Amino acid sequence: MKRLGDFYQIHKDETIYLIGNGAGLLDAPKSYKDKISRGISIGVNSSHLFLPTTYQACSTWSCYLLSCHYGEVSGCRFYQGQRMGNDSSWPFGGPTTLNSSFYSENNTIDIYSNMEPPSSTDVLFRKPEESSPFYGTYNIMFTATNLATMMGANKIVYLGFDQRNNGHYYDTPESMPKYKEQTNEIKKIYSSDTYIVKDIEDMEVININKEKTPDYLKGGWCQDKLSIIFDAMKKNDVTPIVHIKDSIVHEAGAIWKDYEYE
Repeated sequence: MKRLGDFYQIHKDETIYLIGNGAGLLDAPKSYKDKISRGISIGVNSSHLFLPTTYQACSTWSCYLLSCHYGEVSGCRFYQGQRMGNDSSWPFGGPTTLNSSFYSENNTIDIYSNMEPPSSTDVLFRKPEESSPFYGTYNIMFTATNLATMMGANKIVYLGFDQRNNGHYYDTPESMPKYKEQTNEIKKIYSSDTYIVKDIEDMEVININKEKTPDYLKGGWCQDKLSIIFDAMKKNDVTPIVHIKDSIVHEAGAIWKDYEYE
């Protein structure tokens, strides 16, 4: 499969699990993780430390390269971040040293051209064309949601999308050392690539050193858009499900179920 449209209705009427990076993942029992592993899942950003997934959606070079080198993805990756080559509009500007063959070598679909804000929720259920607007413009959670609706899911389960604070599941004594080790290795591998190194260092400041917390991680800014998306999903017989009540996802309209559901 080479294009986004190739995935249209590929998982029609199935349950798709979306795996975020929130601390809520730590509540998931092992039996439920085993269930996810037997099903269809879309992980985002650094979910590779939690469990292998069917697909992976990444928004920056840092999380994308971590997935390529350390993640287990049985399907493919979707990358929406900075394109290869010189692009002064991005935070660090400058060219990357990678070329387009890197995408094919890592089974990746480039969806950068789809990152234009959509005008309506209709895009959630249409077969995407080369540059069709995609809801991922706003947040990687929206990217994963749009992928799942486009793939034909009739139930979408949100895990680790607490959207309540900036806590991450990997901020634990068990996972953080591995995360730091992987990050340091990636910086060594791409030491000659100024853009990638700076992107990783910026990620470290936010996720490891915690010297600053972006405003978009502090509250429920995404609740209104998420509510609109959930309303559209329900009208199209797609049920959003969450297992944690204390979350923006639940407050936006996802249906709460305990882990024994399904």
